[in-house]
Amino acid sequence: MCKAWENMERAEVEGSPNLFKMASDLFEKAAENFPESRMKKLSIANSNFCLALENRDLFDKSTEIDEKIKFYKRIKMFLRESSKNYQFGGFVQDAQWSLATSTFFDGIWHLILSDNEIDFTKKKQYLNIATQYLKNALQIFIDAGYQQKKEDILSYLEMINNEKAILTSALDIIEKPEISASSVGISAPSCPTEVSSSINFEEMVQTDLTTESELNWFKRVHHIYFYLRDGACIYNHSFKLDKEVSPALVAGGLTGVESLIQHVTRTDTNIKVIEQEDMDILFEHGKYVSAALITEENLMTLRNKLRQSVDKIEEFYHKELARYRGKISEFSKIGEITLEIFNI
Repeated sequence: MCKAWENMERAEVEGSPNLFKMASDLFEKAAENFPESRMKKLSIANSNFCLALENRDLFDKSTEIDEKIKFYKRIKMFLRESSKNYQFGGFVQDAQWSLATSTFFDGIWHLILSDNEIDFTKKKQYLNIATQYLKNALQIFIDAGYQQKKEDILSYLEMINNEKAILTSALDIIEKPEISASSVGISAPSCPTEVSSSINFEEMVQTDLTTESELNWFKRVHHIYFYLRDGACIYNHSFKLDKEVSPALVAGGLTGVESLIQHVTRTDTNIKVIEQEDMDILFEHGKYVSAALITEENLMTLRNKLRQSVDKIEEFYHKELARYRGKISEFSKIGEITLEIFNI
């Protein structure tokens, strides 16, 4: 096991994938010699982590996106296995390190995808997903006591924020800088301290499912409504061939539900989401206009698009909304604005 640690450290210094593979093999041999114990689980976990590190270096050296996808899947698999075995051995800090590293790497991966995406709408979507992963990784690292990772992740978040501003202000002329490097996201855990608490591994599965949902958000949306405070529906659109309910009835009902909840809770707080077993209603509210989106999932991408729609409509129709007297035909451009943002 000591020889395995030695090879692991040498591999980190020399940047050699082969040494990580040797370290993994040595950890695996050590596991075979340990009885069923915590040290056996530790050795197996270290072996898998070394394989993740080996594939990390191969990932960085590859130039083809298809090759990177292959190494990405391997890295995720080995990190998952290492985290599981650290957990079973009771090494909670290292289990959390693996979980946080996996989440961090997901963020880096989506930055790389944004580099290879020429559609600016999808590019911004990848950046939004990367932001969420990095924020989740940051919290896990902090909770596990790894404060040294905080500055690394914050620097990436700052870069992404700057990137979003650039995409918004100069879509046609700015080329995205190369800010993605997977090696920042994966490094060896320190020699573990034995503890007995546990970690929820459903988080790892959930992040993968969330990624799939965010990338395929357009499959989840059903209907969108824009309405005013008096319950008047000024625009609605069906994204699917569902049986349509009267827009006036829906808008009036939503306004009534919001008023009822505010009355019962004795607050002016707006509703953000109504959840059902198979369908959700997401809400966004502006100064004059409210929007309700019928969707199968409450996704960050959809929330952002809903917010953008309300903001752009209120900006475009500021004068008309301020002096609104019941003439809905004034808002004929809302459909174009909405479909441009949702791009379906």
